Amino acid sequence: MPTDEEAGDHRALAGLIARQGITTLLSVPTLYDQLLRHGAELLGSLVTAIVAGESCPPRLVRRHFETVPAARLYNEYGPTEA
Repeated sequence: MPTDEEAGDHRALAGLIARQGITTLLSVPTLYDQLLRHGAELLGSLVTAIVAGESCPPRLVRRHFETVPAARLYNEYGPTEA
């Protein structure tokens, strides 16, 4: 679990993902976008990224595959919201 400081700092949160070797991430798209923008080089351990809770914009899908192309991306938005 991130500390309060890490949770509020996108680069620090990406660093935690790297240090812990996190392979699966579940996040709202807004946060995942910030991780990709501010700590992309630290996300190499990701095998699966799941976004949910908000609509996933096409630019985030593009950014994901440009940044961590080996990681699968799942969009779980919709069932609960429907």
